[in-house]
Amino acid sequence: MLGLAVLCFAAAARAADPPQAVWLVSTRAAPHCGVLDDSLETLRYWRLTEDCDWSAVGAKDFRAADNAAVPTVVFIPGNRTDTDDAVVKGWYVYEAIRSQAAGPALRFVIWSWPADRVYRRHRPDAQLKAAYCDPESYYLALWLNICAGGRRWAWWAHSFGPRIIVGAMHLLAGGELAGQVLPKDTVAAWSAGKRIPFGPCSSAPPWTPMRSPPTLLVAWPSPCSTGC
Repeated sequence: MLGLAVLCFAAAARAADPPQAVWLVSTRAAPHCGVLDDSLETLRYWRLTEDCDWSAVGAKDFRAADNAAVPTVVFIPGNRTDTDDAVVKGWYVYEAIRSQAAGPALRFVIWSWPADRVYRRHRPDAQLKAAYCDPESYYLALWLNICAGGRRWAWWAHSFGPRIIVGAMHLLAGGELAGQVLPKDTVAAWSAGKRIPFGPCSSAPPWTPMRSPPTLLVAWPSPCSTGC
């Protein structure tokens, strides 16, 4: 399955000029209950190579590849999405973006979290993933804090994905989420505008030149009425 997704990405990359950077960031090995401090080190990174293989890299490699002129698009899938499905769904988003904006460079990130189906019944499964959203928001906020500031970001999400994104924004603004808060100096830096991952909302693609860093949050509803 993952190999098929890589082939899909490769086909999209061949159609794009120039080739785009595609990353996979996973929180599946990170704790989702108890003490979450310093858990950012448990995040795992992969980059899609020119040979269409996923190469395991580190956080330093991700930050080293940063380019102020290149916007970052982050896709966060919803409930009942395993690792393979996250990549496949991510490819559909990536292809949709490239079909509308072929040419300009972008960095595409698939955020893979433990959204696999655990329970057969909808309600307990959705409740478990809802509980996972708060730790995911915490990880996303910490991750954004280690990324370079003054960059352009765009967000694509569905199901529980938008909840994770909004939770991260709440934490960066100084809020509390399930007992988790960010350090005061971190919140102060974001509040002062030194770090701006979420600029004014815009319907324009994130690579469109604008005076301020634009943000595009695209969320489509889940077909499951229980919130999955």
